[in-house]
Amino acid sequence: MEEMNRRGVLVDLSHAGNATTLDAIEVSRAPVAITHSCVAALSPNPRNVSDEAIRLLAKKGGVMGITAFPCFLSPKSTLTIETYLDHIEYVAKLAGIDTRARRLWH
Repeated sequence: MEEMNRRGVLVDLSHAGNATTLDAIEVSRAPVAITHSCVAALSPNPRNVSDEAIRLLAKKGGVMGITAFPCFLSPKSTLTIETYLDHIEYVAKLAGIDTRARRLWH
C-alpha cells in the first residue's frame, strides 16, 4: 500500500473482501476507490460492500462506483432501473454526496 501511495497508484478494492477493504482504507495515506460493486445491505453478494466500509471510504475521501451487473444488484431474476438506482441512493444517503472534483492521489 505504501508503495502504491508513493507512486500515485489509485487502489481499487472492488475485488477485495470486507476485512481487506476495511484494512486497506484504514492504512492508505491516499483515498481509495471501490469502482464496481454494489451494496451488501440491499443484495447479499460476497462482492458487495458493507455499510461499515462505505462509511469509512467516505470518511477517508474515497469514491464508490455502482455496477449494473445483475447478480450484484439483486438475487431476483427481474431487475429494473430502480434496482440500480436504489444502490446509488443508498450510498448517497449513507455516505453523502461530494460534488467537488478530487485528486485521488498525492
